[in-house]
Amino acid sequence: MARCKNKKGRNISIITSAMILQDLVFDFVFVIFNGKDVPELFIFSLITLIIPLAMNGAVAFYVILLESSRNDRFNSWFRKYPQVAATFTLFACGDIVILRVLTSQVAGLKIFSATFSERAETIIFIVSTLNLFLEDIPHFIIRLLYQRNIVEYDIIPLIALWTSALILLNTVIGRLYYGVLQRQKRRRYEVAISQDKAERELDNEESIA
Repeated sequence: MARCKNKKGRNISIITSAMILQDLVFDFVFVIFNGKDVPELFIFSLITLIIPLAMNGAVAFYVILLESSRNDRFNSWFRKYPQVAATFTLFACGDIVILRVLTSQVAGLKIFSATFSERAETIIFIVSTLNLFLEDIPHFIIRLLYQRNIVEYDIIPLIALWTSALILLNTVIGRLYYGVLQRQKRRRYEVAISQDKAERELDNEESIA
């Protein structure tokens, strides 16, 4: 239905964000109720939860402030929907890519029609890539080690393992696709520059003649 209303809408952003928030909930539940089942893993579980959470939240807050002060198009949107921006800044503590929901144009809704600058998109990409190494991979490894060392199995750690695996797979594929798109974008830019240069040289030759 949302796709029919706006064919340009990136509805997958909603699904990805839901997966990230669900994974974050299971991360907290795992640490609180099962984190000490294997004492050697507890401190690492805590570190890989708190540090990425703080990093994503701080950078998300910085991106919103940066865009609202230097990006006129985003500032116009921000003045209309400050509460939406605040809510998604909070959600982005789970993973900064959640901020992209604000630019997703889902169902043609204006609250999802913000525009990020190239700089903001680059920051989001860098931090989300750091998440892969600071959060996604460590969480998956911790869940695997937990399953190997535990005697009595519980449903929460098992679900946490599967959600970590899905998030890790989604992040890796997403980074690969983003890299391909950026490379294509760079090639189109280089082709456009070459064509422009060739046209200028041709104009110069014609003017001389």
